[in-house]
Amino acid sequence: MVKLSRRSMILLAVALVVVIGAIDVLVRNLPTEPPPPSGARSLSALRRALLHSNAVRTPSAEEDLVRELVLHGRGAVGLLREGVRNDDPDVRYVALSALFEIGPDAAGAIPELIAALAYDDIDSYTTAKGALINIGPPAIEPLRQAVASGSGRPQLTAAEALARLGDVDDAIGPLLAALQDPSPRARYEAANALRRIGPPADAAVEPLQKLAAGDPQESVRSAAAEALQKILPPPATAPASQSRSARPPDAQ
Repeated sequence: MVKLSRRSMILLAVALVVVIGAIDVLVRNLPTEPPPPSGARSLSALRRALLHSNAVRTPSAEEDLVRELVLHGRGAVGLLREGVRNDDPDVRYVALSALFEIGPDAAGAIPELIAALAYDDIDSYTTAKGALINIGPPAIEPLRQAVASGSGRPQLTAAEALARLGDVDDAIGPLLAALQDPSPRARYEAANALRRIGPPADAAVEPLQKLAAGDPQESVRSAAAEALQKILPPPATAPASQSRSARPPDAQ
């Protein structure tokens, strides 16, 4: 066993004190959570409110939570991605609503938003669709992949979002196929999606006319007729005949 001299022990003790002091300084100077924007709580407080609160939130409280999350903008996207993956539909809806409002800065959540198109509750998948549309061009390629590999209602929702971002060519096929689906619900959803797309969906005019004229389900006929009204240009009106009093005066 090595014996240290008194002087060596003192030097070692001093060195330990210096090291401990340096560590303390480093810890104190570690980056902390940035101050929240005016009108919003910190992200750690919002995390507790969104993910770990057992309290029943009123609609007003949900609106306030969405507003605070939106104020954080891109900084809240990581937390919101967790919220979208949550099993609680109310948590998901708050997170999706915030991503919808954040818009293009929410592009980091595109994978979760694509997955949310398959959720069963209409609030979740329609808000996810709107968020993807608001994100804009960065969502186009993931939506193409979702359309190409998807099926059923999630595929139609992705196709609508893709068409509303300008890529009608890749989106229209599944929507046209759904107009021929044996399920009245699928035909109805496809017709409504085409209505929201509007004039760029002019390739669907003929099958929509057939549905509007002869589908056995009244709701499908109505949805098809409304889609045609949005897709087709308004009928041209004949110019009004000029009355005698409106004729220009004869040259003098």
